[in-house]
Amino acid sequence: MRCTGRLVSDVKGVGAIPFESGGFFHLPIWCDRIGGGGLCAACEKRKERTDAKVAQITGTSLQGTHPSYLHGLVTEPVPFWSHIYDGAWFRLKISGGAIVSEENMAKAKKVAAGLPELPEAPGVVVRKKKVLVAAATDTTVAPKPRKIAPKKIEEIAPMAALEKPVEVHEVLRIEVKKIEVGGRSVYYDSRTQKVYDLKCKYIGRLREDEIVSFPDSDKEN
Repeated sequence: MRCTGRLVSDVKGVGAIPFESGGFFHLPIWCDRIGGGGLCAACEKRKERTDAKVAQITGTSLQGTHPSYLHGLVTEPVPFWSHIYDGAWFRLKISGGAIVSEENMAKAKKVAAGLPELPEAPGVVVRKKKVLVAAATDTTVAPKPRKIAPKKIEEIAPMAALEKPVEVHEVLRIEVKKIEVGGRSVYYDSRTQKVYDLKCKYIGRLREDEIVSFPDSDKEN
């Protein structure tokens, strides 16, 4: 059976596609080696290298040459740190004003359509029917995003996980404070040592003045 590894290429215009406003994003590549229902030997080595690198992440992006890492499985959502089209990093860039030409958007969608259909992406909690609300004590007003002249671009369809309405039965409220970690402004919950970005998205735990990757848990109260 075919390997289930997801890879990328840094070849500009082929695997690395430019934003009109500067910078690049990646197109997903399905490993074509034999994996016996899982990963091939090469992707297994990439996975070990990637797991070790992800454990050192202090932000939301993996530093280094992306083709040398495994970008998850083609049957799973794109990792949060990956610069692959339609992943969390890509959508954050688009929401921040990054622009993709109609031609490149069509190319990206065509490539993505050739991969297995993904399950619901994690992050929208419907199991416990709770919504996290951060009550920040800092009153600093964030600067407005830079305005970019509008261009005709194709609208990006919402992620499958967000197409279904989330029924909220209970609101989970936490008290956080705004702090600086490594030159980055974040919200910090001293009770659980959890760290959130300024959009109240969980990004890890604070350990010895550094943000480390650590699975979130809805069971913690």
